[in-house]
Amino acid sequence: MAQEQVSVKIVFDHIPKVMRVLEDQEDNLSRSFANDVRNLAKIKAPVRTGLLRMSIHVDSNGHASYSVIADTKEASGGTARAYASYVEYGTQAHHAQPFMTPAYVEARAISLPIIAAGLGLRIDIAASRG
Repeated sequence: MAQEQVSVKIVFDHIPKVMRVLEDQEDNLSRSFANDVRNLAKIKAPVRTGLLRMSIHVDSNGHASYSVIADTKEASGGTARAYASYVEYGTQAHHAQPFMTPAYVEARAISLPIIAAGLGLRIDIAASRG
């Protein structure tokens, strides 16, 4: 019974170190994931003029919070109109050609296991240091 209590105490004593590791890494990991989504969206975006592909970018919303945005504007009789959502979701006249959603799904499938493994390794290292 005493052995179990020691084990719990050792884990408890390392939680602050583990939390610092996670906090240090969260912004880098979030930015990296957003950049992966952006790069895949640029590859997947249909190309007519290239404006859509060129418009895909990452915006920072604060610590560890990023958005991938396609905000293409096309001159239409002197009026700017966004059409990235028309391409992604389609209209009554044109079928959808999704590029952002598939990019996110692919990046998540590829990146999240790598991120989890990297964090697991960092947590193990932080927890093993006395």
